[in-house]
Amino acid sequence: LVIGSKGNYTLLGIVSHGSPQCLSPGYYGNVAKFANRIQQVTGTAPGTGGGNPNPNPPTPDCTDIDFRLKFDNYPEDISWNIKNASGQIVASGKDYDQRGREISVKECLPSGCYTIEMNDSYGDGLCCQYGQGYYRVIVNGRTLAEDASFGSRSRKEFCLNSNRIGSTRSAGDLEFAIWPIPAESILNVQMDEEITSLKVVTLKGETVATQEGQNFINIENLASGAYILVVNGIKSEMFLKK
Repeated sequence: LVIGSKGNYTLLGIVSHGSPQCLSPGYYGNVAKFANRIQQVTGTAPGTGGGNPNPNPPTPDCTDIDFRLKFDNYPEDISWNIKNASGQIVASGKDYDQRGREISVKECLPSGCYTIEMNDSYGDGLCCQYGQGYYRVIVNGRTLAEDASFGSRSRKEFCLNSNRIGSTRSAGDLEFAIWPIPAESILNVQMDEEITSLKVVTLKGETVATQEGQNFINIENLASGAYILVVNGIKSEMFLKK
């Protein structure tokens, strides 16, 4: 979307995606809202034209997230928002028409913990009676939050490089990190070798949650309290107690 005449135009908006026939913009980005960021990265002030791009753009003080949303047969029922720890909405969406299709929403969020809330006005979620929909929050190829069959509302927490507990194991210098602490739904684990399985065990030795081949584990159904996390890698095993 531009304004101007005779070759002198100012860019106002960029279309992200619209209808298959491109008959309407559908979903667009507000260029003016990100003018400062554009200038920071490119070294060109809005409205000046030309200029040399910044050869050494600063490292963003935020983390890129990829929010994947696949609709069932009734996308118009769906709305969502992401809130920061202060309850401020930092991203949201509604009024969709992409029946049975998947969309991807890109955001760059500062370090911290967030809550994603998905709402279905009809009350049947994204799966499975009227389609095979879902939503996922993906960071660097890892799924930090996801849901599909949830009725009227789904709320999931995820954290970006916040409240991490890190340590080094003397045997082999195995580095690892766990976040968020405390965790309500998804507990993320990272270490310098591939994780083969995760297991949460009570202090009495009862296994209450397991996850194979992922670096996260869903603990939202566990009661508040202290547990032992068993992390199995290709070459090692760790027992982490709280």
